[in-house]
Amino acid sequence: MEVFTTKSCNLKWFDNRQSQAVFDELGYSAVYAVGPAQSDKSKISWGSQLPTRLVQIQNAHWQPLTLKTAMWTAGHIFAERLMRLVSELIDCRRIRGDWFDIPTGLLENAIRIAAGKANISLKTHEEMLASVVAERERRINRLIY
Repeated sequence: MEVFTTKSCNLKWFDNRQSQAVFDELGYSAVYAVGPAQSDKSKISWGSQLPTRLVQIQNAHWQPLTLKTAMWTAGHIFAERLMRLVSELIDCRRIRGDWFDIPTGLLENAIRIAAGKANISLKTHEEMLASVVAERERRINRLIY
């Protein structure tokens, strides 16, 4: 697979401009959680350009952060809605603002439950990466043959 691990939160991302261009064209957006590795505390947010955003979050935090989960959907409208639904679902675990004290497994379940209730289709981070690479290969093959 054509990905590399960025310095920001050990995020696997695309290693070439062509894959990045396909990603941009497909319009994926994620609901994600990032936080200290040894803690259940996580900032939950949504966005599409995770490498850039994770660098910004890391620069504002004193501890090394890790990406705890990222679930991808088809576009920012769905991701924004999903983020709101997840926040409502786990509001009792809110610490402050977008920070929650919730184990990663429970958070992933909350994202899946909220997506199911809203009929929003999800891909894991690995599935999203694989679908972008497959789409790039499909386009290349179409040009060759």
